[in-house]
Order: sequence, then C-alpha cells, then structure tokens
Amino acid sequence: IMERSIIDYVYETDESIYDEVKKSKEYREASERALKIYDKFTKTLTDEQKEELEKFLENEAEQEDMRVRITFRCGIKYGLRLAAECMFDN
Repeated sequence: IMERSIIDYVYETDESIYDEVKKSKEYREASERALKIYDKFTKTLTDEQKEELEKFLENEAEQEDMRVRITFRCGIKYGLRLAAECMFDN
C-alpha cells in the first residue's frame, strides 16, 4: 500500500476541485454527449456484451482516476519547485 501524502489528502478531500469540474459547461456538455452515445450503443448489445463493456469501463475509470491523481500530484510539485526557484534564484 502506498503511503498517503498531504497532496493525496488534499486531492481526496478538497470538494472544490470536483465542484470546479462540475461547473464547467464544456464538461457537462461532453458528459451528456457521452451518455447519449452510451445509451444508444448499449441497446445494441447482448447481456454478455453489456457485462464486458461494464468491466472495460470500470477499468478505464480506474486508470483515469490514477492519471488524474498523478497529474494533480505532479502539478503541485512542479508548481512548488517553480515558486522555490523564483524565490531563491540569484
């Protein structure tokens, strides 16, 4: 198990991050388009195919969560390094 850092804590507990995403008109529109496509597509699948699709989508969601978490962590670290360099650059 990976040790939790303060950056992970901020990522997991700061609801404002999720609120900002939900406020985005572009995000909402993209979500609505994706849901329409998903609904139309799943109507053409057998129960077995739907099950496999759900497994695939769960895996994709896990990967996306990891990608976003790592990107957030790196962004915080790079931002702090940039600030430190600006403060202490001769």
